[in-house]
Amino acid sequence: MIERTPKKLRHFAIGIIVIGGALAALMAWRDHTIALYIFGLLALWGVLGAAVPVAISPLFIALTYIGLALGWVNTRLILGLLYFLVFTPLGLLFRLIGKDPLNRRIEKNAGTYWQDVSGRPYDTKHFEKQF
Repeated sequence: MIERTPKKLRHFAIGIIVIGGALAALMAWRDHTIALYIFGLLALWGVLGAAVPVAISPLFIALTYIGLALGWVNTRLILGLLYFLVFTPLGLLFRLIGKDPLNRRIEKNAGTYWQDVSGRPYDTKHFEKQF
């Protein structure tokens, strides 16, 4: 559930005024005539939301759900690209050159795979604060 406290709605309204004003000013600087209409609409929403926060609640909810949907899509897209463009080629390259960074190869004549960590003094304090 989306939290719609009056304080959050006021902050959202102030954000509309500031960010919308900056975007409208940028558009006006680039000689877009629609900038004045956009600025007027955003100023109306912002002032209305700052005065009566409940009035901009539908806009807040709609933009929050749009943001959640965009975040969901972007996360899958970025992680998918990272997997297929970075990790898959690295895995294939490591297989081609025979590199095994995790030492997962099966050694048939090995008695054990235990790696002795000698040279480290046994201290119980080390187990209490490991990192």
